Amino acid sequence: MGIACMRKSINTYGYLYSASASTCNAGKKAESGSFYQYMASLAFSAFTLEAYLNHLGEQVFSYWKQLEVLKPISKLDILSEVTGANFEKGVRPYQTISQLFRFRNEMAHGKSQFCSKPAKDDEPWWLDYCNQQNAERAQEDVEAIINELNEKSGIQDPWTFNHESY
Repeated sequence: MGIACMRKSINTYGYLYSASASTCNAGKKAESGSFYQYMASLAFSAFTLEAYLNHLGEQVFSYWKQLEVLKPISKLDILSEVTGANFEKGVRPYQTISQLFRFRNEMAHGKSQFCSKPAKDDEPWWLDYCNQQNAERAQEDVEAIINELNEKSGIQDPWTFNHESY
């Protein structure tokens, strides 16, 4: 008689979600340096959703490796359509996510910007984006999208947002 083997699941998106929450909370506790905490929180929120989309995509599509190269917003659109999740473009949470992925791309593919004059309107948009309100909204809307996709997919991971499970 064999011993039952339990498989452990490492949920990368759970770790990223915790990193987003942790850095946002750190920003709220200490105003000095909070810009960088919110910047990190926003990046980790984007990473959270993309990691979840890959997590779900592998369970929904046998050929996810071919789709994995798509932009995160395209992955979201495909998985939304397949699962029946309805995210209206132009309103929350989709609106937040499209802005969040724009931010993620700006940070991941950062380029120096040389301002012609010392004026606020000549600076990159994301300098104003890295704040508490946007970091909290990104967390809320990433969570809402993951919960909706999780429910509609029929897979319904019981450990959503946890780091590990057996």
